[in-house]
Amino acid sequence: MKTYIPCFLLLVTSLTAIAQVRSDDLAAARTEILPLFEAMQAAANAHDAEKHVSFYAREPSLLFIINDEAIAGYDALLAKQRQWWQNGKTDVVYKLVGEPDFRMHAPGLVMVTYFLTSRRTLPDGKTRDTRFGISSLWQKRAEGWRIIYAHESTVSQTIERVTLTFNHVALSVADVDRSAKFYERVLNLSEIQKKTKTEGVRWLSLGEGKELHLISPLYYRGDAVKINKAVHLALTTKRFDDFLKLLDAEGVAYGDWQGNARKIQMRSDGVKQIFFQDPDGYWIEVNSAGQD
Repeated sequence: MKTYIPCFLLLVTSLTAIAQVRSDDLAAARTEILPLFEAMQAAANAHDAEKHVSFYAREPSLLFIINDEAIAGYDALLAKQRQWWQNGKTDVVYKLVGEPDFRMHAPGLVMVTYFLTSRRTLPDGKTRDTRFGISSLWQKRAEGWRIIYAHESTVSQTIERVTLTFNHVALSVADVDRSAKFYERVLNLSEIQKKTKTEGVRWLSLGEGKELHLISPLYYRGDAVKINKAVHLALTTKRFDDFLKLLDAEGVAYGDWQGNARKIQMRSDGVKQIFFQDPDGYWIEVNSAGQD
C-alpha cells in the first residue's frame, strides 16, 4: 500500500504543475461525472457487480486499494466485488453521507471523495454498521469518464456486542493468609484451588462459580491502594439478622453508609444493608436482598 500512494501523489502533483485548471472546467467535468457516480451507487445497492465495476477503466493498470489490500486490474476487481456481494445475495445497504467532493488536478483528471455508511446482516443474524470513505480518480477517456485509481478506507465499524458475565473480584492485601482467614471465618467463604503457580495468591469461592482472589505484594509492584467506601464487595444472605450476631461474636464493627456504628441502612426498596471493613480496610456490604 505504501509503495502505491507516493507514486500516485507524484503523478497528481506533476500533472497539476503543468496545467492550470479553470473553475468552469471543473464544473463541466462534475456535470458529466455526477450521473455516472449516481448510477454507480444505484448499482451498489442493487448488488450488481458488473454494472458497478463498469465505471472503472477496463484494463490491467487499474488499481483499487481497500485498507491494506491492493487489487490490480479490472478482472481482479470484478471478481472481488462479486465475492463481497456474495454474487448478488448480500443484503447490504449503502447510504451516501453528505455530498461528494470534486477536485480537478489537471484537465481530464478529477478526484471524487465521498463517505458512505453500510448495514449488512451477518451469518449469525446480527447486523453490522460500517462507515468508510472513498477517493476515486476519474479520467476522461475515449469511452467517457472512467475510474483509474480508487482508495477505500474504513472510518469506523460498529463492534458487535459481546455478553460478559461476572467471574471474580481481586483484592490487593498486605497479608494474604490473614485476609483468607478473615473471609473464611466471617463470611464463611471456602478456599478453592488457585489456577496459578504464583506465590502470595489465594482464591476463595463466592458461590455459583464466582471467586474472590486475594493477592499479596509478592505478586505485584505498585502504589498503595486507596480505599474508598464507594468501591466495595456486596454480598447477600437469607439470614441477615443471624449474620449480625456473627459479626458481634467476631468483634467486627459495622454500621450504615454514613458510618453510624451498629446502625442498619434501609434501602428505598426495603432491603437492609450494613457495611464493615476487612483487615486491609476494604469495605464489604452485606444486605438482605437474598431474603424471600
